[in-house]
Amino acid sequence: MGDFPQSLKGITKFLKTAKQLDANAPVMAYYCRCYAVQLGIQLRETNPSSETDGSKDVLITLITQLEEDKGNLASELHQMNHEYVINYALNTFKMADDSDKSGNTNYKLIARNFYHSTIFFDVFKQFESLSDEVCTIYSLLTPIALCPPRIC
Repeated sequence: MGDFPQSLKGITKFLKTAKQLDANAPVMAYYCRCYAVQLGIQLRETNPSSETDGSKDVLITLITQLEEDKGNLASELHQMNHEYVINYALNTFKMADDSDKSGNTNYKLIARNFYHSTIFFDVFKQFESLSDEVCTIYSLLTPIALCPPRIC
């Protein structure tokens, strides 16, 4: 993502995560890209330089990829995927939290899992607002999201 448009820098973490998930969790990767496109459209609307920075072409490419992925994942995509996404986020958080509490010293993996759970909670927002319980978890993760580990 070397020549990525400056106006879309806010979606790169979702695209990087989607790429990492493509092989093992294609449905989650799909929803990461969906959220990235949704956010990218919002970013373009608020950034005057987006008309000339190539961001439109990037979003069109992403939308084309989403349409292709949607065809490939047709049997796995259904109305209850908002539950899949929130469960994926919660499970990722729980895995990191359990590892941390058990004294696991693989801090790199723990940090990465906490960081990815913040991304998955953000991705869930495309479906509905976070519940109070999830908001509490998310607020604990906010410092991690603001200062992502340099391991992803």
